Amino acid sequence: MLGERVDLVLTDAVMSGTMKGLDLGRRILQTREDLPVIICSGLDTHSLPDMLQASDRCVVLSKPYALAEMARAIRRLLDAGGVR
Repeated sequence: MLGERVDLVLTDAVMSGTMKGLDLGRRILQTREDLPVIICSGLDTHSLPDMLQASDRCVVLSKPYALAEMARAIRRLLDAGGVR
């Protein structure tokens, strides 16, 4: 909704269309460094850009992942940014 605040972005590393999830994550970290990002990837996480791996506002989850693992990642990012 227009005017609503975004607390976290969840994306896949590879998406169809013009923008890939990795590009989205990179742009967010460059323009909204306060906005946490979770990138889900079936790729080898060692091949992901260092910028994404080095950020404390970005978590990369390897597929397949457990629901509890996703929940921990969300909670950790939101707690780190003071979001409740």
